[in-house]
Amino acid sequence: MKNIVFILTFLISSASFGYNDICVLSLFASDSSEAGRINMVFENYQRADIFESPSISEIQHCFSGDYQEVIWVSHGVISGIITPFTAPIHNFENKKQILYPRFFENIAKNLNHSIKLRIAFCGAGEENLKNTMDSLIKRNEELGGDVNYSPKLDFMSHLQGKPVTNLSLKWLSQSIDKTKLVKWMTNRSRFCLQGKRNKQPCQRICTSDTQRRCDRNSSKYIIPLETI
Repeated sequence: MKNIVFILTFLISSASFGYNDICVLSLFASDSSEAGRINMVFENYQRADIFESPSISEIQHCFSGDYQEVIWVSHGVISGIITPFTAPIHNFENKKQILYPRFFENIAKNLNHSIKLRIAFCGAGEENLKNTMDSLIKRNEELGGDVNYSPKLDFMSHLQGKPVTNLSLKWLSQSIDKTKLVKWMTNRSRFCLQGKRNKQPCQRICTSDTQRRCDRNSSKYIIPLETI
């Protein structure tokens, strides 16, 4: 009887959190354009679990579980007069709060294996700014893991006088294992060129790389539709 209870508990836990390779922490409102972009890339990718507006326990699970890659995407804030710093913003149940160093120090203590950590929020990766995630990043590097930041939008950053991150489909889809795709779309198959300037939605589904518009290796980005 005890064994049956244990198996049921394990199955419920597995269904709740999943045991895929990638954990996507999307700390945006569910109806935001950013969340829509993230879902477009990962909702049909069976190797990823998406946690939208995650709870604290879900965030902790992503770093203490068996995931090989964690993608952190959120808004960020730049603050501090004497020592400027950047911090991600947690959006949960329509309440926003800044995540300070203590939060990530606690997560770092429970990280016991190296991961590929991909981060996108304004100010992340800037050499002249401290990051409230620094303790977690350092712990991951000590374990042999690496970190990858979403590139900055130089023009918008110059215009606004602060770093602005580019949460692009290209950057997001770099986590996709192209060899696991059965059906997909690319930037070329999503839109058809009608003349030199006019782009019209195409939504052509790809199943092989034989056509240029479907070639996974030369495309700017890939949107999985079905995986193995």
